[in-house]
Order: sequence, then C-alpha cells, then structure tokens
Amino acid sequence: SIVTKEITNQSGGSITGVSGSIEISNGGTNDGSITQNIVNVTAGTLTNSGTISAETFNNSGQLTGTGKLIAAGGSNSTTIEQDTIEITGDYANNGTMTANKEFTNASSDITGNGSLIIKDSTGNSSNGGSISQAIVNISGNKFTNTGSITASQEFTNSAANLENNNTITSNGSFTNTGNITGQGSISANQSGTNSGSITQKEVTTGGTFNNGDGTTAGTITTDKLTNNGTFNNNSGSSIISDEIINNDKFINNGSIGSSPDKGLSLIHISEPTRPR
Repeated sequence: SIVTKEITNQSGGSITGVSGSIEISNGGTNDGSITQNIVNVTAGTLTNSGTISAETFNNSGQLTGTGKLIAAGGSNSTTIEQDTIEITGDYANNGTMTANKEFTNASSDITGNGSLIIKDSTGNSSNGGSISQAIVNISGNKFTNTGSITASQEFTNSAANLENNNTITSNGSFTNTGNITGQGSISANQSGTNSGSITQKEVTTGGTFNNGDGTTAGTITTDKLTNNGTFNNNSGSSIISDEIINNDKFINNGSIGSSPDKGLSLIHISEPTRPR
C-alpha cells in the first residue's frame, strides 16, 4: 500500500498492482496510468489526465481533469469530473459525477442520492444496468439505455438521440428538449415538460405535464399514453397514440392522432377551458 499526502505520476508513468492500494490525502496529478485494487482520495484535488483503474475507487476529495476513470466499485461523496467514466461494478454516488465525453455502465447498479451528468460527444455512451440517482442529466450526441434509470428529483434530456429500450422513471421533474427514441417506457410521475420529441412504446405522466412549453412545440408518439394528473397538449404540439387513458384532467389545444392502421381510443378527454 501507498499512503501519501500528494501524488505526482507523470506522462508515461505507470503504477500497477492488482492487489495494491493508494490513499491520497491532498490530491496531486496523474498524467500516466494507475491500476490498483483500491484507490482512496480522501481530500484535496486530484487532477487526472491519464487513466485510473480501480476495483474500488472511493472519493471524498475532488477528482477533475480530462482523463478516464474505470471503477469496479466504491463510492463518491463529493465531485468526480472526467472526460470518460466507465463503471464496471456496483457504485454508490452521493455527490456529483460528470462525464464530459463518454459514460458507460454495462450491467452494474449505480445507487445513491447524487447527480449523474452525462455529456456525450462520442455517440458511445450507454447504460445496461441500473441507475438510481436524485438527478440525471443527459446531453450531447447519443445515449443508449437498455437498463433502468430512476431519478428521484430531476430528469433532464437534451441529447440529440436518447435511445431508450427499457425504462426511464422520473419521480420529480421531467424535462425533455431533445429526442427520445426506442421501444421503452417513460414515466414522468410528478411533473414535466416536453418541448422535444418522444417516441416510446408507453408514456405515463402525473402531476402537471406540458407537451410544448408555450414557445416550442412538443411531439409524443407512443402506443399507449396514460395520464394520472393534468396533461396540457399545448398549441402546435402533437400526440400520436393508439390509446390514451386519462385518469384525471386532459386539456388539448394541439393535435391528436393515431397510427394509420389503428383507431384511437380516447377516454375522458376534457375540452380546453374557454373564457366566458
């Protein structure tokens, strides 16, 4: 094991050892490669422009830089910001984790009350496991979800293509200004705004949900739309759905249609409120 106040690993330098551990109490720099069983950053700012790979990566300091983090387990209670983050084992995030270029989680569980911010620029970012965070923010080129994503406070998407083929659930606010495609399901259970495009097998809304934000129109294409709150299909916005189940209040000022080969089933769709 190495216990150090500050570490400096220069470009071309390599620290290896599958059973080793490093504890860093005042940050430093890594421009090379660190491969260890355990890496603990307990305080200070560690600037990584190289690669850190650990079976357990624990961070209560600050990990910044343009490098790559590969973590098979561990926890974060403060800030991790890297160009590339690859999660290969169960990880607890109660701080802020930001991937500025690429994020991948093949099949693991990411849990906690933290924030996960993904800014894809490669088109290769993906989740095949389970993500449960307070805040999930996805932007950039493309993100592919074949696992589950649950945001307890806020889910935001502005990505050019968020391909969802499993489940995305927001139990707080939901905002989409990008494009969501795929054969999965979206549940915006508390409130939400769609001023982009959503194409999913099922969409469920609750609280007050606005399709279109009053300035920019929204489009929802789905086999089944279920509303459990107040749904506003605002002017210029459109819904294409084979089935709409309204369990509360549905106000339509936009357009509603169905796929050409199926009829639309509307249940308790209310008229817009008009001034007397």
